[in-house]
Amino acid sequence: MNKTTKVVTISLLASVSLMALGVPKHADHMMTTAQSVTLQPTEAGNDAFGTIQEIINILQRDPSVDWRRVNLEALRVHLIEMQDMTLNVEVIKQKPIKNGFVAVIKATSRRAEFSLTKVLAVHPKMLAIENGYNMAVASENNQFKITVTATNEQDIIKLQGLGYIGVMALGNHHQMHHLAIAKGQQSHQELIPRPLRQDLIE
Repeated sequence: MNKTTKVVTISLLASVSLMALGVPKHADHMMTTAQSVTLQPTEAGNDAFGTIQEIINILQRDPSVDWRRVNLEALRVHLIEMQDMTLNVEVIKQKPIKNGFVAVIKATSRRAEFSLTKVLAVHPKMLAIENGYNMAVASENNQFKITVTATNEQDIIKLQGLGYIGVMALGNHHQMHHLAIAKGQQSHQELIPRPLRQDLIE
C-alpha cells in the first residue's frame, strides 16, 4: 500500500468514526448555524400591540397618509373597548328564540360597562349593513339584553350557533374601522384626547 492510499484510507476511517460518534458533518453544522441566524421572532406582544404595529406598517407604506391627523391613541382606546366586550363581560343567559337568539350580558367592571355601551350603540347598524340581521339592544339594571334575528332559515340557525361573541366578531369591517380610526377619519374621534392634536397646541 503506497503513501497516498494510506492517507485516503485513514481519512475515510476518521470520517466513519466521527459519523458513528454522532459528530455532524461540517456542512450540516454550517446549515444549522445559518438557519439559527435567520430565524426571527414574529410575535409583537399582546394582540392590541400587534394590531397597532400592523396599522403603523400600513401607514408607513401609504404616501397619502396625513400624519397630522394620525391618531393611534384613539385606536388604542378602541382596542381596550374591544377587549372589554370580549373578556370583561359575563354572559348571564343565552338561548335560541324563534328567529335567532337572545343573550343577557353584564360587564364585570365600570370601564367594561362604558365600553359595552359604546360598542352596542353602533354594532347593530354594521350588522344590518353587512349581513342584513336585526339586532336590538336594551339596557336595564346594569345588564344588556341583546336580541338578534333574521328572516332566512339558514341565517337563523347560523345566528343561534354564533351567539353573543359570534355576532360581535362577525364581518370584515373591524380591520378597516381600525385603519380609519388610526388615520383620524372617524367623526367621533374628536372625543378622544390626542396629546399632539393641533388645536390643543395652538
